[in-house]
Amino acid sequence: MDPVRLYTREELKEAAVHDLITTRVDSRMISYLAKAADTVIPCDKNMMPAQTRKYNSPASLPTPPTTPELRAVQPEDPVLPTVEQFIRQLVRSSNVQAATLMPTLIYLQRLKNKLQPMSRGLRCTSHRIFLACLILAAKYVNDISPKNKHWARYTNIEGPNYQFGFCTSEVNLMEKQLLQLLDFDLRFSEDDLYNTWQDYLEPMRQKMEDENRRMYFAARHENAIRTAAPQYSPRYYTQYDRYARASSGSVSPPALSYASSSASSTSSRPSSRATTPTSVESVEYTAMYTPSHYGSYEYPTTTTSKGHRKRLLPYEITPEQAMVHSIENRNTKIPRASRGGVFSRVFGSAMMAR
Repeated sequence: MDPVRLYTREELKEAAVHDLITTRVDSRMISYLAKAADTVIPCDKNMMPAQTRKYNSPASLPTPPTTPELRAVQPEDPVLPTVEQFIRQLVRSSNVQAATLMPTLIYLQRLKNKLQPMSRGLRCTSHRIFLACLILAAKYVNDISPKNKHWARYTNIEGPNYQFGFCTSEVNLMEKQLLQLLDFDLRFSEDDLYNTWQDYLEPMRQKMEDENRRMYFAARHENAIRTAAPQYSPRYYTQYDRYARASSGSVSPPALSYASSSASSTSSRPSSRATTPTSVESVEYTAMYTPSHYGSYEYPTTTTSKGHRKRLLPYEITPEQAMVHSIENRNTKIPRASRGGVFSRVFGSAMMAR
């Protein structure tokens, strides 16, 4: 799934349907189909069809198909397998895939909507209905599907207490009856697939939605970290700072003081005047970078450069550099020559004019 956006509900429904098509048929899907087949029509467990007449060819089948004769279940009659056992046998024998079982459920639901509320079936009606729906789905969805004689062979189940199966003529009759009940309309859409399998697909859709939201917000968080500007606090240590620490014996930087006594005491030291750099631009400096809290960025902890530094603007200069500037200005300031006041300048000019 694409993590850069959140999928809509319709897109998640479509993704769930496509995922189900490629899903392997399991016991959960077989149980879901068996419950749906059992609810199509109420069945009388004490009634079963009489001996079915065998037809030589599909053309000899009666039109419209006739209802088989009924009789009561006798104690000597074999036990009937459950619908779930019957479906499992068909899946195992025919190797049917989920893409064929999905429209089978659609035809079961359509048949349920078309039957009268008072309709009643025999004990094997649910088996017959499911087999007919499966045959029609296999022929409609697949280019090549088994013939009815093969489907009749797939229905044969032998167990310790029962022996069950349909003959080819019965399979042909089931198929023809179901086609007439469905008005020969086997078309279906993707919405039909989701609406019919909604209870089965809802956990899959919810899982996809949770995964999509997790991937989306994880991608947004990672993108925000990648595009965020690095945040660090540069601190500049000049040669004057190193001298101040060495002279004071403290590792903390000297405090900036604006008192005249402090300035005069600092400038009166010979060693201070000897080690004070002549220009801020030519001083050797070391830049210390404190990395930000983003772990994906790595910065050099210490860089040393020699040469001329760019002249800083007043709002860019640090307190330590401001102190260096003030010391330089005091050391290089030319004292103003005394000229004796106004009278000296006037009389001095007159004497020079003579």
